[in-house]
Amino acid sequence: AEGVGLELGSPAPAASLKKLDGTPVRLSSFSGRSVVLIFGSYSAPTFREKSKFINDLQQDFRGRTEIIVVYTAEAYPVGSGDVERNLDDKVRIEPHRSEADRLAAAKNAKSALKLNVTVAIDDMDNTTVRTFGGMPNGSVVISREGTIVARQHWFEPFALRRTLEELAKGKSPTTPSPAR
Repeated sequence: AEGVGLELGSPAPAASLKKLDGTPVRLSSFSGRSVVLIFGSYSAPTFREKSKFINDLQQDFRGRTEIIVVYTAEAYPVGSGDVERNLDDKVRIEPHRSEADRLAAAKNAKSALKLNVTVAIDDMDNTTVRTFGGMPNGSVVISREGTIVARQHWFEPFALRRTLEELAKGKSPTTPSPAR
């Protein structure tokens, strides 16, 4: 499976991401700061629910950590089966057929969720998601030295906060790799 070789302590691979203004994201440009990649899409109820904690993390770790939301393929696009919470929230997003579709969905999500962090889109092959282990609602923490120090199969903001606090103290985080 893709991304399986990305064990804790492994160097972080390059990402195939573009910011909402079209500029590429280069993880190497954040040297001196840790980077958190949080994967998600607006049609994922869990991502919408937990997104309210993302701005708090960015505010609390500003200057030491760069948080990037990686907008992926929709978790539950129209036609893939109805999810009760999406019906309740009137969330209906068509599958992305082009980079322009994904970009528009990401811009709408950033606005609707009031995200104050960098939002970037993955390419149409979802290369970054697959490279980092195929976690459509997960997260990865990359140390300022460029190594993977934590992974979450499901983005969990409180555990992520503890990891970032450990990094801020100069300690090695203790977040284990998820069981497969």
